[in-house]
Amino acid sequence: MIVTRKLLICLTATALLTAAGVVVSFADYLAVSPTAFGSRPLAMGGAFVAVADDANAVFWNPAGQAQPANEQALTLGATINQRDTTREEWLAFVYNESEKGAGTVALERSDYFLFPVTSLNTGMPDEFWRKSQNYIYAIGMVGTENLYAGLAVKSLNDELYNRFDGTKISGSGVSFDLGLIYRWQRAVTLGIAARDVGSTIVNMNGGVDFYDDLGNLTAVIDSVKHPAIITAGMAIRPADSLTLAFDIYDIGQNIDKAEIRAGLEYRPAKALALRLGAMGDHATWGVGASVGPLNMDFASFSIDDTSYSYLSAGMAF
Repeated sequence: MIVTRKLLICLTATALLTAAGVVVSFADYLAVSPTAFGSRPLAMGGAFVAVADDANAVFWNPAGQAQPANEQALTLGATINQRDTTREEWLAFVYNESEKGAGTVALERSDYFLFPVTSLNTGMPDEFWRKSQNYIYAIGMVGTENLYAGLAVKSLNDELYNRFDGTKISGSGVSFDLGLIYRWQRAVTLGIAARDVGSTIVNMNGGVDFYDDLGNLTAVIDSVKHPAIITAGMAIRPADSLTLAFDIYDIGQNIDKAEIRAGLEYRPAKALALRLGAMGDHATWGVGASVGPLNMDFASFSIDDTSYSYLSAGMAF
């Protein structure tokens, strides 16, 4: 088991260092941004790679499953507004916790409005949407007393469809997430995670034609690309009741375009958490409350004058 843990950490570190240089090109693909799940991480501005100490770790940094502070065994949640343009649901269950690590099984679902199109048949405006349903199996392992490594294997299922005329194409693929967390002294944690290592192309079972206003064919979308995203972060806990987190999101391809994220969590009481964050130029906030093993988390933020709200529930076994 010790050899296995060391091998996983070595492979994870090597892949994290090289993931940014692996680029897959494919003609006429639709590049999609990774979906962010979890009310608590979103309330903290998405600065969660070095925190990752609850069941949301599977979506942000799989190494976090192995942290001894990870007491939440179950989380589920969804968007509670903007369901006419955005729908998200998630479920994660942490099992087989031990001093050597833990495993997680998870489901993430999303349905997004992508952009408007015009029907060639009717001349009326239509809507083009993307739906995804991904199944995740992840493991987090303890390498040393302060070093943790994680691997997530994701079964990707993508669907592109026109909401009005019924045009639909779908496809499936496999992707991998990797992560490392290092606890430097008691109050400082460093983390790095790579989502969709090497970029993943999901080939669809058909193509969708796009035309300009003159009826000229401009593109044929027949695949979905999940680009590799590398994020590095740091979490500081100056007191047991206060966590400060900072992430540099998407440092792999172009560091000049990386997004700075910051978050704060303050617990004035054991059963109450107040959260603030900054996701690039967008402010986020949220609250959390717990009663015994049960907890509830809420997050809210606005992007381009559109408000998004998330609600989740969790349980510690």
